[in-house]
Amino acid sequence: MILKYYMVLGYIFILTGCATMGGVETRYQRLSFEDGISSGEARIIAQRELFRMGKDGIYSPDSARVFDGKLLSEDGNTWHVAFRHKGLRRFAGDLRIVVNKSTGDIVPYQEK
Repeated sequence: MILKYYMVLGYIFILTGCATMGGVETRYQRLSFEDGISSGEARIIAQRELFRMGKDGIYSPDSARVFDGKLLSEDGNTWHVAFRHKGLRRFAGDLRIVVNKSTGDIVPYQEK
């Protein structure tokens, strides 16, 4: 009985807790770009870009952390979304995807 309980919990986690390409694409299709981009929307846009780039095998889509561009000494019109490297190579650095707050466009990231 306990084993079945944990199996059901694990199944629910897999369905809701993991970012999959299909799930991200579904959430992306529901976004409204007319009122600007929130931090949550920037996360979805960046996750979609991560899958589009084919780097979801290297970086974890679930590890997305969103930072406001103005906190990073920029103009403040961008969201910076960082993804952690998978596996034992976490020290290898994060992948950063930059999203424009007004349009939702991906902005080329230039490290300063």
